[in-house]
Amino acid sequence: MILIFVNIHEIYKLIPQDYSGGILAVFLIGLCKFYDVLLGNNNSIIVNTKYYRTVVLFGIFTVFLMIVLNAVFIPLYGIEGSAFATLITVAIYNTIKLIFVVKKMDLFPFTNKTLQSLGILALCFLLFYFWDFPFHAIINIGIKSILVAALYVYLNFKLQISEEVNSVIENGLRKVGLH
Repeated sequence: MILIFVNIHEIYKLIPQDYSGGILAVFLIGLCKFYDVLLGNNNSIIVNTKYYRTVVLFGIFTVFLMIVLNAVFIPLYGIEGSAFATLITVAIYNTIKLIFVVKKMDLFPFTNKTLQSLGILALCFLLFYFWDFPFHAIINIGIKSILVAALYVYLNFKLQISEEVNSVIENGLRKVGLH
């Protein structure tokens, strides 16, 4: 998502002008999907326990909430309203599942490393979102994507966010004779 976010203006230069109003919708849906991925394991955890029926109840609540929020926000804000309604619904749904897993099963999916990784993402976004090169959009996307990916991987590696990722990187560096 970070690569889409930092390159969104360049991406919109490549598509017809009629779609230029959708940048906010892309951000809202992107945040929605990011939060969904961040908390997505909670659904699997619940489904594989004696509480599996609660997922159906949470789902029914979510459908009702989505209908209500879309009815409110689409007439007011159009496509951005729909994206905002989706973000709110997914955030509430996943937060409810997170609270359920924490309270019923005493599991918490985050550590300090999670916060560090989110900080790295925020830093990458702030450094590269406002930085554009004076080249063609495709070249800009390529350069920014390489720089963001390199900075993200480097900082995650140096801060040792994930032992598994660090192991893979170290093995790769050993194979090419750099470590």
